[in-house]
Amino acid sequence: MIEKTVERLVAASERPDLKYQVIILNSPSINAFSLPNGRLYITRGLIALANDKAELASVLSHEMGHVIAHHAAIREEQARQVAIIKSRGQRRAQRPASRGSCVGQIQAHARSVFARAGIRS
Repeated sequence: MIEKTVERLVAASERPDLKYQVIILNSPSINAFSLPNGRLYITRGLIALANDKAELASVLSHEMGHVIAHHAAIREEQARQVAIIKSRGQRRAQRPASRGSCVGQIQAHARSVFARAGIRS
């Protein structure tokens, strides 16, 4: 049932060339998530909660939207940039005070990146 639903959603999507694999997690929690490679994870708890195929299709299409929009890849890139900025700021902070102005600029930039990524510093 789930595979047929995904096939219909893929056919109607803006990227019918993408391949998806549905993995059902043996968990009572109500959750679903996706990976950039097209794997869609859905818990038994969420499947049990769905009243019909339409509700399940809504969840699956939402997760497919994350794959199509490359959300995971974007978040990974943002996290990578934050890590680089943090490490640069730490290295600069360990240098003599004469280079302090650079630290302030980096910290300001890091705060800006954190804010865009929704990360509290």
